[in-house]
Amino acid sequence: MSYTAFNIISIFRTKKTRQKKLSKLHSKNASRVMKKLVKLKGAVIKIAQLLATRPDFIPEEYCSVLQKLQDKLEPIRYKKIVKTFLLEFDTAPEQMFDTFEKESFASASLGQVHLATINNEKLAVKIQYPDIDKIVKNDIKNLEMGLKIFSKRFYSSYSSVIPVFNEIKKHVLSEIDYFREADNVEKFSEMFKDSAYVKIPKVYRKYSGMRVLTLQFLEGVKITRALEKETDNEIKDLILYRAVECFVDQIINYGVFQADAH
Repeated sequence: MSYTAFNIISIFRTKKTRQKKLSKLHSKNASRVMKKLVKLKGAVIKIAQLLATRPDFIPEEYCSVLQKLQDKLEPIRYKKIVKTFLLEFDTAPEQMFDTFEKESFASASLGQVHLATINNEKLAVKIQYPDIDKIVKNDIKNLEMGLKIFSKRFYSSYSSVIPVFNEIKKHVLSEIDYFREADNVEKFSEMFKDSAYVKIPKVYRKYSGMRVLTLQFLEGVKITRALEKETDNEIKDLILYRAVECFVDQIINYGVFQADAH
């Protein structure tokens, strides 16, 4: 059902019934959006992931569903990953590492992670999808066009949404530069080198480039899982205390912070 049809029908409903039906409609439409998005790659996924953290921008039902985009994306075929390696290093991944798992460990909006080893050291190799830079730039152009249309209907001028667009553009474009990401990882590693509980993976520069980033593999648990009902409350309190302490330390002592922690 479209929202237009819903609004027409809701004229004859009570406020309580309308809210209940609207919540169901949000959930249904969010699932439809999710099914379309998981087949896509690029900036559109990054934007959806960003919106999933902002219930003040979109309904909570959409946030709940779109949060799955952080770890529910479909991986691409291995031969396409090899294409990225050939462009970056002029060699296949099996020739660079002692072992390299062809099946992806995790998939994201701009690339996917494969596990590998060098000298018995377990590694996480983050690899961009082929031509993702072109896809991202095209997505950004389409987003700008969409914002212009959107702003004419909901805002007095396009200039009112320019700051939002520029921030999204800057953020997304920076994420396709793995040299920059490697620099940031090493910066945070130096910041927390004396921490007893903040662990930052080592960067393997020899096996990294603009499109490939190789890091030390560290075992971990997704924070939302760690904070589930089954977890002891004392452990939850400790996790939250350390997370807040970590972010305050970043902002107060270093003037930078990790804005995409998940």
